[in-house]
Amino acid sequence: MTNAHGHGRYDDPDYRRKQRESHLGKTLSEATILKIKEKRALQIITEETKLKLSAASLINQKGEKNGNYKGDSAGYDAIHRWVRTRRPNEGICEICGTSDKTLILACVGEYTRDITQFKWVCWGCHNKHDHENPRHPQKYFPNAFTENGQKIKRSTGALEIHE
Repeated sequence: MTNAHGHGRYDDPDYRRKQRESHLGKTLSEATILKIKEKRALQIITEETKLKLSAASLINQKGEKNGNYKGDSAGYDAIHRWVRTRRPNEGICEICGTSDKTLILACVGEYTRDITQFKWVCWGCHNKHDHENPRHPQKYFPNAFTENGQKIKRSTGALEIHE
């Protein structure tokens, strides 16, 4: 059983596992490393070829063409990173107008790749949004809130009312 190149055994997972296990812990000798370096130095890659390779990798792997692209089902961090690269940060809170440090806030419940649902806001406005909209903190800290959305103070167990 061989492939188009006549190397069937190399495609066999059992053979590859045995080869990998037999090479574990072994290192190449200095002479072998020098031979590899000399062979690589003889390889000539022209500037034209380098440009073609670079352009091909950019074209074929960006955005939806990338095999790992998940679209709207991407995670929290991935979507926030995506928004940061596409929505400019002017360093001003879009809610109160202060020039404190700003961060991305998702204004609606679902995380999708829709730039219009995100705002750059200061920490204060971000926290107010989270407390006014109990879906967010309750998701991550379900034992910290009562049924009607009031926060329970950790140290005393008393209710803490946010205004």
